[in-house]
Amino acid sequence: MILTLIAVMSLIIRLLNEYNFEQSALLYVGVPFLVALALLWIDRPDSQGSWKKELLNHTLLALVVMLGSSVILFEGFLCVVMFMPIYFGVILLTFVYRYSVERYQLRKKGRLYSHIIPVLIVFGALEGSHPSLSMPREEQVSVTAVVNLNISEIKANLTKINDLKKDRQWFLALFPMPHRVDAKSMKVGEIHTLDYRYHRWFVTNTHSGSMQMQVQRNDEQVVISKFIKDTSYIANYLQLNQSQINFEPVSDTKTKVTLTISYTRLLDPAWYFGPLQQYGLTKTAEFLLKEVISHEDD
Repeated sequence: MILTLIAVMSLIIRLLNEYNFEQSALLYVGVPFLVALALLWIDRPDSQGSWKKELLNHTLLALVVMLGSSVILFEGFLCVVMFMPIYFGVILLTFVYRYSVERYQLRKKGRLYSHIIPVLIVFGALEGSHPSLSMPREEQVSVTAVVNLNISEIKANLTKINDLKKDRQWFLALFPMPHRVDAKSMKVGEIHTLDYRYHRWFVTNTHSGSMQMQVQRNDEQVVISKFIKDTSYIANYLQLNQSQINFEPVSDTKTKVTLTISYTRLLDPAWYFGPLQQYGLTKTAEFLLKEVISHEDD
């Protein structure tokens, strides 16, 4: 039965991809809900037994289904890691709902409020399936730091990007950094290219792509670059739009620098992917401020 469920879920996900729903909550909320319902039918919880044991067994079966579907669909480890919290969240809520119903049917007293759970899940799964059911997608993050360099020195650093494979915060370390950077100058119109190589299965199932940024403005106190092309793995999760670096002299040797990155969130639901992407890009901006703009490790 589990193998059949894996095959059916893989087919459903393929159909969602075919009809351009792969970035909507139909995939990230709706599919886990279907998995949860199927598992409750296959392995119905016993209200008189140990709920901890039942939940553990239910969760392990859900994990098998998720990993099995991921292998069939050739999904990478990043997709699995990002999917796991919301997937198991829906699995848990559905288990709680079914278990509470079983207990209520035995005791027949009090009111059963858990019926709201499947209703919320179903409505939540519709987000992103139509423009009218989508939340605002335009976002931006900003980080600021005082750098022990003047503006000219900082701008010179922007074309001295040799290696970005350095120690990073744990969440950021999950994501591959560009293995090659081509940034010759900061002249207006200059195009900077970042090449990415993402091994979906750690050493194989590789996706190669690149990201291109064009310098739009380079004044004394601001540098603006626009993202004009993105075929990297990042384009599956969000659309990067623009980066802006503002400089404010503090002294002859110190500068207050603010890096702002604007982007478009592509994935739904917003309550999950919104904060997740905000966090990830904030950590990215902090990393770039330290390693590229200020070269603190030099």
